Amino acid sequence: MAGLALRLRARGAAEDRPAGPARPVPPEQVPAEEASQVAAKGRVIGDVEIVRLIAEGGMGEIYEGLDRVLQRKVALKRMRPEIRADSVGKEAFLKEARIVAALQHPNIVQIHSVIDTAQDLCLVFEFIDGITVRDLIDREGSIPVEACRSIIRETCSALAFAHGRRVLHRDLKPANIMLSSAGVVKVMDFGIARQAQVTLSRITPGAVCGTMAYMSPEQHLGLERQPGDFYALAASLYHMVAGELPFPGPEHLTQKERLDYRPLSLVVPGLGPKVDAFMEKAFARDPGARFQRAQEFLDAFEEAFGRS
Repeated sequence: MAGLALRLRARGAAEDRPAGPARPVPPEQVPAEEASQVAAKGRVIGDVEIVRLIAEGGMGEIYEGLDRVLQRKVALKRMRPEIRADSVGKEAFLKEARIVAALQHPNIVQIHSVIDTAQDLCLVFEFIDGITVRDLIDREGSIPVEACRSIIRETCSALAFAHGRRVLHRDLKPANIMLSSAGVVKVMDFGIARQAQVTLSRITPGAVCGTMAYMSPEQHLGLERQPGDFYALAASLYHMVAGELPFPGPEHLTQKERLDYRPLSLVVPGLGPKVDAFMEKAFARDPGARFQRAQEFLDAFEEAFGRS
């Protein structure tokens, strides 16, 4: 991962992006109707002074902020007003945030606090100087297997820790995996993004929970289990290595039930049948036939892709 870390310091760190699954918004591309969001600079929410808008997504906006009490840089995720206004959804969201805030692990983005006022519902979490794996794929086209190795190892470490405390991620994807400029993997949004999506789907007609390209077949049907996180990790791995999605849609569930994807050995030269067998197990329709634990997933990954 050292080579990738150097590239991130040289190219990604300058972007100064915080942890967050939303897409970056260069200032020159911000539409006029969104200018008020950029104009939030200097506004104080709780103890956090907004420095600049970093990104926006389905859950709301992400800002770089300054904790004025502790004098440290933080990331502030301001949730959509629909989530704050819905009493049931808001309480479920806050409960999930408290659970995730207790996850103290070097590969999990740490939540510092929640700001809950009459005007705002925000998460304050550690600022990650780096780039998401999704942005890295978009920039590079694909990620070499050697670099993927560290990403998978550290993501498995984060999942093992969370699962050991009965916390599922429920929306694992490259956009929720950060790489710091030092090359450290940071997994974000354990349970929180999914809970926000559940609330939005209940109050917004047509909204979809989860990210269909990565979620397990049973999650399409509303069932969330531990093997689903490893299904999503396998789909993320496929995207990293191949530079394309295994199940691009639009009929995602049908493709998954039919195992309608191109074997990696046909997409990436040099990968052999062990990799295809690994993916076949990871994408099994039956959750019981898939990997059940992080260590099991990691051991099989190392065997299929070669240890280093």
